[in-house]
Amino acid sequence: FRVYDPFGRMRRAVGVAVCGLLRPRLQCRHCAGPFNGNASNKDHLFDYTLDAFNTVEVTDEALHGKLSKEAFRDRLMWSLSHWKANEYKGVFLKVPTKNADWMPVVVEAGFSPHLADASHVLFSLWLPETPNVLPAGPSHNLAITAYVLNAEGHVLCVKERHGPSAGQGWKLPQGKVEAQEDVSGAAIREVHEETGVMAEFVKICSILETQSVPIPVYRGFSSLLCICLLRCMDPHPVIKCQEGEIEDAAWLPLEELKQQPLFV
Repeated sequence: FRVYDPFGRMRRAVGVAVCGLLRPRLQCRHCAGPFNGNASNKDHLFDYTLDAFNTVEVTDEALHGKLSKEAFRDRLMWSLSHWKANEYKGVFLKVPTKNADWMPVVVEAGFSPHLADASHVLFSLWLPETPNVLPAGPSHNLAITAYVLNAEGHVLCVKERHGPSAGQGWKLPQGKVEAQEDVSGAAIREVHEETGVMAEFVKICSILETQSVPIPVYRGFSSLLCICLLRCMDPHPVIKCQEGEIEDAAWLPLEELKQQPLFV
């Protein structure tokens, strides 16, 4: 049977970003505190950590306070001069969305947007006069399809109220993997949210990859759909459809499921 691609529906606004490289923190540098207009040059320097790749991550608490745009520009320019003089490789700087007026200053200084969420935009800057080798920003979206079997070998299926599959028959429970969530946890959560059934994760059976996602915000990203096998934990499960999302849910024999007009 064919599998419906969940990327055609937008139940959640934010997908999971796969960045591909973790930067262990090694050292900390501290300054005396927020720049107040009369501080010494040392006080201009933002607090930061330096990782194993000689890359700066700004950690200064002043970024979450009431630093004026002019004071921010002053400290950023001084800090950049210091980091370049020390031959550091790159800089990662989080700008809180509440300080959005700082962002033009950051862009004018040569930074590029790296990733973002509701609380901040992360900017990055490569310092040397060599090709930029900083890890790229988010490149993939991740989702699951849950193939849940009960003791009789029947498969748990749902009918959605909204999206491309609405009115198209039965399909498998599906959804996005949340930030900081494992694929196994996402599969268990989605099954319980959509049907009320508690299931045990068994394994990932297959992964479907696509480069074309019919949602503007995801265009240009790769999408990975993990087909997961789960086993129902309750011998007599009570189905409870997710309000507003799921029209119906039922256990279908495999032969009946094969006849369903599921979409890729």
